[in-house]
Amino acid sequence: MTSIEPDHNRPPPHHSDAHPANLTTDSARQGPKGKRILYVLAGTVFGSIIVVGAIFLWFAAKG
Repeated sequence: MTSIEPDHNRPPPHHSDAHPANLTTDSARQGPKGKRILYVLAGTVFGSIIVVGAIFLWFAAKG
């Protein structure tokens, strides 16, 4: 499985001091969107909720 979409890929623009680089929508993209990013986001949100809840319960039990 490739992580780069095969269509509309262009090499980065060449530039010099006399001609600055022009960024197109393809060259400015960060990467393909997908379910893997969603899983990482959801996992970190739920993980942080569990960690903060555990810390809250630990301090509540001490006090």
